[in-house]
Amino acid sequence: DDTSIAEVAEDGTVSANAVGTAVISVISAATTNYKKKTVKLTVNVVPGATTKVAVANKSNGIKVAWKAVAGATGYYIYRNNKLAKTITSGTTTSWGDTKATSNCTKYTYKVVAYADTGKSTLSKSLTPYWLTRPAISSLTNSAAGKATVKWDKNAEATGYQVQIAAASDFPDDSVRTATIRDIATVSKVIGSLKKGTTYYVRVRSFLTKDGKNYYSMWSVVKDLKITK
Repeated sequence: DDTSIAEVAEDGTVSANAVGTAVISVISAATTNYKKKTVKLTVNVVPGATTKVAVANKSNGIKVAWKAVAGATGYYIYRNNKLAKTITSGTTTSWGDTKATSNCTKYTYKVVAYADTGKSTLSKSLTPYWLTRPAISSLTNSAAGKATVKWDKNAEATGYQVQIAAASDFPDDSVRTATIRDIATVSKVIGSLKKGTTYYVRVRSFLTKDGKNYYSMWSVVKDLKITK
């Protein structure tokens, strides 16, 4: 009764066109030995699976984002195989999980689209680790052309990354990155800096699991003018 929702091919194959409900009438014509018979079948077309799901560490938890699914009226978000959030809008494509704040802890997320006709299959699962965002405790022009940055220790992480740049947006052409894999090291001396130039510094921690690095958010950026 609605070919915009579903269609039936000559061989009887039913194809879905959009999320919704359609009624298919199957009619057997009368013959010498049989009466005419009509059977109605209701087809509920559910939303497709959620795609392009991504996760990112934030200072207050983990952000889960996904691509909108055609025909969806909302989404179910599962954390560690339990329903964590029901989104009641089909156009909403992100959610911040403020309960995922255990340092260096693994969280598994899946997203399911739903409509009045039913639920989609589960999305591909994503398993990030949340890490505490470090804070820079001091940044000084410690010697001629040098700066020393110090930050809070994250005893459960694998190491840290320190970035310095001559612009606050850390452009690729000026940013320098140092990776520190000794978790007990919470300071870094940065050399070859120009006198009279203001530099911007930020730090983040990382955790290595199964050959993959998981990063915290960058610290609040601090700036320093080199006077020596």
